[in-house]
Amino acid sequence: MQANIEDVAQLAGVSIATVSRTFKHPDVVAKKTRDKVLAAANELNFSISHSATVFQAGRTYRIALLLNDRFASWFNARIYEGLDAVFNPAGYDISVYPISTKEDRRTFFENLPIRRNADAVIIPSFDIDPDEASRLQSANLPLVGINALPESAFTLSVSIDDEQAMRLATRYLKLLHTGITVIYTLLESCAAYPFLLVYIRLQLWIRSTVSSLTVSFLTTLAV
Repeated sequence: MQANIEDVAQLAGVSIATVSRTFKHPDVVAKKTRDKVLAAANELNFSISHSATVFQAGRTYRIALLLNDRFASWFNARIYEGLDAVFNPAGYDISVYPISTKEDRRTFFENLPIRRNADAVIIPSFDIDPDEASRLQSANLPLVGINALPESAFTLSVSIDDEQAMRLATRYLKLLHTGITVIYTLLESCAAYPFLLVYIRLQLWIRSTVSSLTVSFLTTLAV
């Protein structure tokens, strides 16, 4: 595993801020302290040239993508492809963080503001609580939500209009068929709750609006 600035600070017995100043403004750091930091960096094979560029630019050129589902799922794979198509030409890397347990979440949101090893955080399709959002906001890290709630917790939020998509699909099917079956898969994760509400509202809307269409609703459980 590649060493980071926190590792250098711990080995040298100094603060992260001191390591940062050593690379960014070495003239304001005492020679004895500067030598300890550089020796620690050399011992850990820490990339001083890369770090200096990062500190000077004030960026890591890394985007953190949090996923609470399988990366190979259709939704997550398409999100990654879309993000990579934009960020890669701009010189940014995307780091995927699997978040499958409460401990994973706690560790990520506690450590990221300290390590500052990402320029932004993107969260697709799972909710964030106010405390998690405030940790990143206090570190001036942009937080982007994709189909995530609550929208007010994010610097920027993008959502799919599931209700409108379902209405358009139903109207289209009405022109072709006299009966359809809607299949909805229930997920155990809390991220599924907003979509369950959409599903219930869709049932009510179809039954009250498209009276000439016979609709059957089939609910299944995810395995």
